[in-house]
Amino acid sequence: MLARMEELKLVSRKRLNHDQRRVMISLTPGSRSLAKRMTPHIEEAYAEMERQLGPEFVEQCYATLDRIGQVLSSEGRADD
Repeated sequence: MLARMEELKLVSRKRLNHDQRRVMISLTPGSRSLAKRMTPHIEEAYAEMERQLGPEFVEQCYATLDRIGQVLSSEGRADD
């Protein structure tokens, strides 16, 4: 995925001087511009979802997704 994003000039990679095994990934100005242009469309999609499903249901979905992320994150730390 990162290789494709790099081909599209959406991210850049730079090896860290102090640890050549690690790479810093940065957004390019082009990707920042793209995100800025997409934001209104994304916000409208979320607003439409809330209109169709209702704000309470959408909030429950967000809470459930947050909880799933917490569980998966804590399981990942247990494997370390």
